[in-house]
Amino acid sequence: MSSPQPGYPNMHIKGGLLRARLLFVMLNHGPDLWARVLEAIPEEDRGKFQEIDIDSWYPLSTLDHVDQAIAKVLGGEEEKVFDSLGEFSATSALSSS
Repeated sequence: MSSPQPGYPNMHIKGGLLRARLLFVMLNHGPDLWARVLEAIPEEDRGKFQEIDIDSWYPLSTLDHVDQAIAKVLGGEEEKVFDSLGEFSATSALSSS
């Protein structure tokens, strides 16, 4: 998964995607691993995870940073981690409809 292009700094995602990342890690790997993920993302992004508003807009770069951190902390094949994150996000979005 490539990082967002520098030419797209104004792209945003809804908080639901960030919440799905938090839930994926917490439910599958626990709070200790989530703490390691937070340590691996830039400091300016960490505060966004204290209270995620699923209807608010967040920078795409925040999602990229957390995805990269999750893959790094979990280890293994990055593409499999990204596939699992995407599948979990899609499933959780469908179940909350």
